[in-house]
Amino acid sequence: MIKLIYKIIMGTGLTVLFALPAFAQKSVGLLIGSPTSINVQFDLPQNRTLETGLAFNMNHSTVFYGDYLFHQPNIFPRANNIQLIYGLGALVAISNDNRSDDDWFYAKKSGEVGLAIRAPFTLEWRPAAISQFGFSFQLAPTLSIFPKMSAGVLGGLGIRFYF
Repeated sequence: MIKLIYKIIMGTGLTVLFALPAFAQKSVGLLIGSPTSINVQFDLPQNRTLETGLAFNMNHSTVFYGDYLFHQPNIFPRANNIQLIYGLGALVAISNDNRSDDDWFYAKKSGEVGLAIRAPFTLEWRPAAISQFGFSFQLAPTLSIFPKMSAGVLGGLGIRFYF
């Protein structure tokens, strides 16, 4: 059963990555924090994006997440290259090792799945001189649903390259 869920998640993620290239702008990012992840954003109309990410963390889990994001450009009057990005998403964690407890969304046994809802908030700065790059700070309040109900905050520092 776990292998089937894993295949569904991987298949859905790959489908999204290959089906969305028709959108005008894409970007690839690296978020260093909890969890450290590689992610891809696809622009949608009206300052919205879809973001999907993959992370391997210190808790011996593979983490997949997907967010639907809204962008508010130029949130500071004197710094017109800083934007607020916020939204809602889901996170799936697949345990790679046996653990002594089922802490947060990390499952206890290898192969088990954890599920959480997240609400990321990001401040991103895109310097005018190198506008293909963005530098960010993210906080993502997260509510673990399975295997244990609990709450916490994920986040980190990021860099993004825009195509």
